[in-house]
Amino acid sequence: AIRQAGVAQVPDGLGKVLTSIGNAVEVISEMLRKGTVSPEVSGKKNDFGDQQLQVDLMADDECFKQLKECGAVCTASSEETNLEVHCEGRGYAVAFDPLDGS
Repeated sequence: AIRQAGVAQVPDGLGKVLTSIGNAVEVISEMLRKGTVSPEVSGKKNDFGDQQLQVDLMADDECFKQLKECGAVCTASSEETNLEVHCEGRGYAVAFDPLDGS
C-alpha cells in the first residue's frame, strides 16, 4: 500500500492504477509540449459524434497502454472508444476522457 504520514493507506492495486494514469499524463504532456503529435483531424468520429483529432487518438492509446501495463485494471473505456477494452489485469474498471477539450 502507498503510505504517507497522516494519510490513509491506498490499496496497492489502486496505487498502481493512479500511477499508470500519472505516467500517461506525463507522456501525453511531453508529446504536446514538444509538438510531436499532430492536432489534425483524424477523419473519425467517436460515439458522441465528436470529430477525433490525431492527438485524441494518441492520448487514448497511451492511456490504454499504461492501464494495461499496471496489472490492476481488468477493463477500461474512454470517450474515444466505443467498447470496453479488456486489460488483462485484476481489480479495477476505469473510464476516462484522455484529452478533454481538444
